[in-house]
Amino acid sequence: MMISFWNVLFLLIFLVCLVGLVIPIFPGLQLMWAGMVLYWTLAAMTGVAPFNGWLFAVITILMVAGTLVDNIILAKQLRTVNTPWFSIGFAYLAGLICGLVFTPIIAIVATPAALFLAEYLRLRDLSTSKTAVRQWLFSVGWTFLARLVLGLLMVSVWGFSLFLNK
Repeated sequence: MMISFWNVLFLLIFLVCLVGLVIPIFPGLQLMWAGMVLYWTLAAMTGVAPFNGWLFAVITILMVAGTLVDNIILAKQLRTVNTPWFSIGFAYLAGLICGLVFTPIIAIVATPAALFLAEYLRLRDLSTSKTAVRQWLFSVGWTFLARLVLGLLMVSVWGFSLFLNK
């Protein structure tokens, strides 16, 4: 009875992380990974189930892939409109700093704003600056989709681990 409560609790946590992937800088995959490691560690410590190294390796690979895919899609899409690496890095840095110092919501606004500013200062052309921001916004949708699929795969691996231990 108690294990089913924990299963439901962790499933709810994972679902919140999946919904949180809508926010581009929310580390939902990393939080799900940490939650799964915590769950499997607690299950192993209480004797409910052994810790499965193979499943741990799979979710770790999925989490790392999600992190890499996120950054690769964003950068690749921005490079298609000839946005220089400096502007991309400046936008990433602004988003990271604002996310750490203020809130993720401010970082969501600050990242494209920093990209727009960097491109405008570089070329003094509103059209090119808008194009870079439009491309960033477009790529955010693709990164969400990629991270969502990887997150669903991670939750499926966790669910498979529950099936293995019944």
